[in-house]
Amino acid sequence: MADLTVRIPVGKRELCFKNPIMPAAAGLGDLIEYGKYYDLSLLGALMPNSIMLESGSVSRARKLYGAEYGYITSLGSNSLGVMEYVKKIAVHLPWRESPLILNLKAEDLEGLVRLAGTAAGCREVAGIEINMNCPYSMAATDPRQYWRDYGWLREMIRGVREAAGEKLLIIKVPTTMVDVEDIAAIVKECGADGFTSFGALTGCAIDVRTREFRCGNSGSGGYCGPGLKPLALWSCSRVHKAVDIPIFSAGGVTNADDVIEHIMAGAWMVQVGSANLTRPDFMPRLIESLDRRLDELGIRSLDEIRGCVKPH
Repeated sequence: MADLTVRIPVGKRELCFKNPIMPAAAGLGDLIEYGKYYDLSLLGALMPNSIMLESGSVSRARKLYGAEYGYITSLGSNSLGVMEYVKKIAVHLPWRESPLILNLKAEDLEGLVRLAGTAAGCREVAGIEINMNCPYSMAATDPRQYWRDYGWLREMIRGVREAAGEKLLIIKVPTTMVDVEDIAAIVKECGADGFTSFGALTGCAIDVRTREFRCGNSGSGGYCGPGLKPLALWSCSRVHKAVDIPIFSAGGVTNADDVIEHIMAGAWMVQVGSANLTRPDFMPRLIESLDRRLDELGIRSLDEIRGCVKPH
């Protein structure tokens, strides 16, 4: 049986994950509802849908469309604010067995820093992932996005790093094609502990009969699914070669070999998103399959193969 354990340095300590499999933000909603299908403590880490500082209303937009080789999603943020989520949901999750990581969104830098500090102050929360698409509201006072301005990006990461204290801090790449090596280098320079190297790409679908967009308030959503795996692997590999930082990879995972490919490209943890739409117990089945497949390949631990890929 292979050792699936992942240990990520966080300051002067390590955060231990029993295996590399975790949901991507929005992959499992609030998380708690999936507890009726399997034991959530089987997962390497827990991550609910993105969370903001204050509670809000549920989005009424069309949230999901089955597109070619994947899905277009427009799930929005969790309707529960961070403290309401922790008090109502997180306390009932197996956060002691599987680290709970919150993906955070805010309208501006000040709000993001406040949100990071609030989340980090909760004992149930092991870490935070910052969505680099912020500011995440058209009402934001500054319409720039952090990844477009490297000076502002540094200010954002340093601000949330200080607010997060000793908790795990992950910065997630934006939903667009970027110079991922440059951004990952800034993420490490400013003190983050990890980097999510890929996310959904912005896309849309159109109903030719009604002449309407099929998903989202504005017509667009995040395109995710198996069709993105080659792009996701390439992004992970580029970051691994360029920057010494733990990578949370994601994109196109449908089976154990996909997970192994991500790890061979350089991933430490592997996030699973759209595959959870195929069946609610997808991830625990994936973990079992990964264990068997590693044995078949004679791989004793993930450390043996992390970043091992080489030219043909």
